[in-house]
Amino acid sequence: MFVFIIRTFITIIGIILGNLLLFTLQNSRFFDDIINNYQSNSFLINSIYFGVVFCVAGIFFLLSSVISTHLSEFERNYLKNKSSSRVLAEIIALILGLTVSLLFMPLLNFISPKGSLFSKLIMIILYLLICAIITKFSINPIYNHIKSKVSKIDISYDDKITNYNGNTKTFLIDTNIFIDGRIMKLAENHIITSNLLVPDFVLNELQYIADSSDDLLRKKGRRGLDILKNLQSLEYLELKILDTNKQGKVNVDSLLIKLANQIGAGIITNDINLCKIAKIKDVKTININSVASALKPEYLQGEQLTVKPIKKGKGHLQALAYLDDGTMIVVENAEHLIGSEVEVEVKESIQNAQGKMIFTKLLEG
Repeated sequence: MFVFIIRTFITIIGIILGNLLLFTLQNSRFFDDIINNYQSNSFLINSIYFGVVFCVAGIFFLLSSVISTHLSEFERNYLKNKSSSRVLAEIIALILGLTVSLLFMPLLNFISPKGSLFSKLIMIILYLLICAIITKFSINPIYNHIKSKVSKIDISYDDKITNYNGNTKTFLIDTNIFIDGRIMKLAENHIITSNLLVPDFVLNELQYIADSSDDLLRKKGRRGLDILKNLQSLEYLELKILDTNKQGKVNVDSLLIKLANQIGAGIITNDINLCKIAKIKDVKTININSVASALKPEYLQGEQLTVKPIKKGKGHLQALAYLDDGTMIVVENAEHLIGSEVEVEVKESIQNAQGKMIFTKLLEG
């Protein structure tokens, strides 16, 4: 759809420029001579008119294929990582530039001598230059105006955060949650239905990761932005951006805890250290890793499993296997059975912040 719109738009520009070229040629002596010599042949005159417009439009139609391809790449790599407010501001600024520049056309026509092809080209260049200047200098004021109209929460004022004070169903989201992505599944299955707040410094950090020169980090950052966008599209989930006016490089973890204390909210994260500090500061946290571990099935002592060891363990003759949910199985005296399916019996299971480990022994016989 994007490519179709761009190609149509470029072709329309070609038709307009074709008519402008025709208008310029009509005012030239060369074209006057043709009209005078073939006045009686209206078909030839109309064919010339149509031919000029058709040729220019055809050239632009062919160019639109190349241009739309590059613009599609531009849309994926540039527009995708821009806020909708910024994109809207740039579009409005461009329309404003084109409109205001038209007001200068009578003046440019007055300056440009009639019938001079070179002066017409100068006129077009001046028109585009005026349009570019107006667009360039109007983007930021328009963007700031749009941003001021967008409903955001400014935590600099106490009267604007009272709605969240003591609301245990309100949670701030840490940056790593968007990169992790599992929150999307939790939200889609209505496991998380709280009021979610995304501080602007978290959004800035996510944007910084998405713009990283490292390919892997860039992919993670962009996936995080996609997760944020998808969460916003869920009608039953209230997600807002918090404007904290924090600029530049900041300590995201400390700001999250400070903000959570200020508005009485919790924090959703998978950062173990952040959870520990939050606990000390009496801030409620939801650790996604802990949630994932809690959803894994419990295995009792003496229960039997069939597993396939795939590598050596740290202990003497130990081998490691994994269940489908990622739970690590430590099998005693099974190093020589790596790659083979074995029957084991559960001895004990240990749950920690990193996940669950199940210690087993080989079944006799």
